[in-house]
Amino acid sequence: MKREQGISLLGFLLLVALLGVVALVGFRLVPAYIEYFKIKNALSAIARDGEMREAGPQAIRGAFDKRAKIDDIDAIDGKDIEVNRQRDQLVLSTRYSKCVPLAGHARVCLDFDVSSAK
Repeated sequence: MKREQGISLLGFLLLVALLGVVALVGFRLVPAYIEYFKIKNALSAIARDGEMREAGPQAIRGAFDKRAKIDDIDAIDGKDIEVNRQRDQLVLSTRYSKCVPLAGHARVCLDFDVSSAK
């Protein structure tokens, strides 16, 4: 006689619960990473801009604030950006943390280090 193979009801329910938790965490973390890539793209675009290479730090921060309004960036402001010049190249960088609530009192805190040079 051949034994039946497959997943039991309890195994199936545990699998669904595990997938639900992974999906919940994923859905909560994706917006934070999307914002990270928006910030990285904005810093890189400003650093590549010919007019910004000669501009002062205040003008560069103002340009970022304008881009942040358009791209809906809320994690940082222009004042959070470090402006450096390395070998005739503009390098913009910032560090920030973003805490994402999961459920109840549980949350995940992410630390981001963004630079136009990377």
